[in-house]
Amino acid sequence: MSVNFIILPRVTKTHKMQLLAGTAVLIMWAFTIICLSPVVSAQQDFARPLSCGASDGAQVTTNVTSLPSGDVYIRTQKSNQYTRFDVAVSVAGGGCLKMRSVKSKESSWTKIGTIPATVQGKQADMVVSAADFKLENVYSNIASILVVNPKVCKITQTDCIARYGGAKVLVEPKTLSGNQDHISLQVVKPFADQMIDYVDYFDGGEFLYRSKSIDPVDERYLRGGERQVRKTVHLSGGSIVHVDETSQQPSDPLYSKYVTSSFYRLSSQLKIVVFAAGGLALAGLIVAIIRLVHRRRQYMQSHGFKK
Repeated sequence: MSVNFIILPRVTKTHKMQLLAGTAVLIMWAFTIICLSPVVSAQQDFARPLSCGASDGAQVTTNVTSLPSGDVYIRTQKSNQYTRFDVAVSVAGGGCLKMRSVKSKESSWTKIGTIPATVQGKQADMVVSAADFKLENVYSNIASILVVNPKVCKITQTDCIARYGGAKVLVEPKTLSGNQDHISLQVVKPFADQMIDYVDYFDGGEFLYRSKSIDPVDERYLRGGERQVRKTVHLSGGSIVHVDETSQQPSDPLYSKYVTSSFYRLSSQLKIVVFAAGGLALAGLIVAIIRLVHRRRQYMQSHGFKK
């Protein structure tokens, strides 16, 4: 019986080093694949057409936990450029509301359709498609969508104009989407469903004071002449209402009203400092008067005018 022996090659130190180097390369390759796979996946998801929406061009979405109802407007975030948008609303549980394709410009609202009350409160995805979306801008805000009840306010090219407390006002919508969302979703809730949180008063853009209700402006804060007053009302539902008024104040040639209004415009801390400084100055003046009277009396006595 013959026995065959297999002679294995001798493992040298060089072979061991090559084996370790190869193992290290494999580990680094696997680590790279695991770390980069979420980024690649996100870009592929960004470019892959969704079932609800246009089939051409890249798409972005934002999730809405409670879908509002009303007229829908859109505007692009690109400076001085027109962008053609296709917008759809994918409602949870089935249903796809497709809006009309429009060409929109920055800072100019364009109506694209209406979300009916039958789907209000449902969870949904807002799907926006455009042929000129760039993948390198995947983390930037691309468009703003405004949903508003036409009975609440009227949309001009740039603003939401409404009637509040009998006055014509400018309304800032509440933003529902997050800072990292590709789409800025904004809504304007009915005023009847919101309470006043606080009111800020401004004169020509300069902050005056804050109150808990809408009242006539405190004229002690105003300077002379015609003043442009703005009352900024912060509502509990997240909306902000701007009430603009003109207040005619008497002329102020001696600047007394200017000094008074400047004092009232100071913060509480500065007012305390001013009061303290004024108190010290008054105390110093009283001490100086007492010393002057005392010295006068001493002088009179020393010269025999008074005992």
